Amino acid sequence: MSPKKKNNIFCTTKNLCLISLLLFGHKFFAQSNFFNTDDKLEKEFKSIICTLSDSSMGGRYAGSVYEIRAIEFLKNFLNDCKQTYVVKTDTFSYCCRNDSVVTAHNLWFYPRNSTQKKIFLTAHYDHLPPNSQYSKEIWNKDKIHHGADDNASGVAMAVILFKYLNTLPTDFQPVLILFSGHEEGLHGSEYWVQNNSISNDSVVLLVNFDMVGRLSEETNIISIHINDENIYKDTLMKIQSDINPVLTFERLNETDANGFLDVNISSLSVSTGIHADYHRISDTADKINYKGMVKIFNFMTNFLGML
Repeated sequence: MSPKKKNNIFCTTKNLCLISLLLFGHKFFAQSNFFNTDDKLEKEFKSIICTLSDSSMGGRYAGSVYEIRAIEFLKNFLNDCKQTYVVKTDTFSYCCRNDSVVTAHNLWFYPRNSTQKKIFLTAHYDHLPPNSQYSKEIWNKDKIHHGADDNASGVAMAVILFKYLNTLPTDFQPVLILFSGHEEGLHGSEYWVQNNSISNDSVVLLVNFDMVGRLSEETNIISIHINDENIYKDTLMKIQSDINPVLTFERLNETDANGFLDVNISSLSVSTGIHADYHRISDTADKINYKGMVKIFNFMTNFLGML
């Protein structure tokens, strides 16, 4: 949708006919008459990922001008949500990168009218700085690490789901939180949890997205990192979908969902897994499986519709 159009449907509930269509359409967003085909949704994903992973974004590394540039793009993309959401930018610092303190920023959208229970949609938007110790490159560490899958894809999924859920009269309100400082130690999510009062009985669930752009066309497997006590395990496995969810009880502590688990927020993290381009300069937008992202989107809307 063009940001110039006044009657943008996202984050509004004025169009009752459209809401009815979205509510009763079998595949929600991707198959509604408004979006016509999955191509429309693919283009939305591609627009976000190509922009965030473009060379002009410099890898979006924490504490850089490129991080601020990414924030401004995301604010503009979600401009219509400002009517119903408070847009906040956290500033936090952590030590150290090359013996220097890094000052970074989280971006989040919280409902102005906060009376309903919440579902948190999260992703980290930062990637690696030049010469990062976490780069897998040998000769090209000083080059831009684009981070298309890691984690422009996760940001795109969280953002589009957030916009979609705001078109529906649900029993919960979506909250969007985009973290920085992830690549060097989950600093953004840790800061957010420590500096925001959360009542765990007011949050239905947190869903984190980290690298969801490389769905295998052969297996259609997504890994869902989840703790054994999570009450939604059975629901996830009951969904009729093209996706094959694999629940894993390992490495959840390495995701941005971990800090929320520490305050007893039911949380899970979704990923299509590590690949040969992970933390390399070759993690570019042309390698993203956009059709696969549509499948994951449909899986998640079906899941969230069952809560």
